[in-house]
Amino acid sequence: IQVTAPDGIQLSGDLYASPLGSTAPGLLLLAAGNTSLWLDLPLRLQNEGYSVLAMPLRPDVIPNSSVGLGDFTAMLQALSQVSDPGHLAVIGAEAGADLALAGCAVEPLCDALALFTPTDLELAQLTITSYNPRPLFLTVAQSDSGFGIVEYLRGAARGETDYHPVEGSVRGGALLQARPALSDELIEWLSAQLLS
Repeated sequence: IQVTAPDGIQLSGDLYASPLGSTAPGLLLLAAGNTSLWLDLPLRLQNEGYSVLAMPLRPDVIPNSSVGLGDFTAMLQALSQVSDPGHLAVIGAEAGADLALAGCAVEPLCDALALFTPTDLELAQLTITSYNPRPLFLTVAQSDSGFGIVEYLRGAARGETDYHPVEGSVRGGALLQARPALSDELIEWLSAQLLS
């Protein structure tokens, strides 16, 4: 799928449309680089009834910049056209987690947020108050430098927070391989936020 950013750049991603069409809840998956880092998660989410839009970030775009936030809004609006705009969540890994938090802080369409290894403490400090009190799913490896950022977010969050630490030092989408149950835990959490 092609999403047109506010500056006219075409952003390419993968759409896994739900058979339920525009009545399905929507999920935006954000990560730097190739969307294959999500493994089979988009297909599993599609099988659960979600419409899933997996988008890579533009290289060298600062998450909390006008370009980054413009990309985020364009992606979320594209997703809202093929799913239920009243039931949308965003899942981000590493720089994608940073953009997801910055974007959801200013975008009321975002109902829930899952962060895999956020990397920018200053951005987290600037944005979590605006995101509150919506629900938050957090996962990070216990030996990763992002562990302190997740601890900060756990303390600053004012909504329901689900926390899933992983042993070792893997990052982002690699957490799904390091802890196979993580996909199931995420799906269960999403169901509670968007389907109940």
